Amino acid sequence: MFLSSHRARRSPTILRHSPIRGSWGAIAFHLPLVSHLAGFLLVTVPTAAAAAAFGLFLATLSRSRQQLAGISTIVILTMSAIGGSMFPRFLMSETMQKVGFVTFNAWALDGYVKVFWREAPLVALWPQVTVLISLAAVFFLSARLVARRWEAA
Repeated sequence: MFLSSHRARRSPTILRHSPIRGSWGAIAFHLPLVSHLAGFLLVTVPTAAAAAAFGLFLATLSRSRQQLAGISTIVILTMSAIGGSMFPRFLMSETMQKVGFVTFNAWALDGYVKVFWREAPLVALWPQVTVLISLAAVFFLSARLVARRWEAA
């Protein structure tokens, strides 16, 4: 029960930051946010859910906040490097591009590229949105299963 209520409180925080980032992109980089708002939201909501669920999963694996800080820093930096957040995946080798798809941020970035760069229709986002929703569910259920050890104690 704790995880459900914690996730419910955490996801709105993540979703509040997305318009701020989107607005910054529109102002500083002339990102056409208003004309692509539906696609932006269609990718952002499942991305926020996957990120929140992944954070919960990492938290349930950790025994202390210090351990969580160390684990999350290493895991998130690695995911960012492999998934294309630090270096564009299209400049990586074919093998590394495929390896990048084990991270949810690679799927999110592909969704945003389709929305803003390729100006793809909303229906073209179904692979990214499906994977992000599936990953959110897997991370959340995994966190719930791992959290049972805390209930037994």
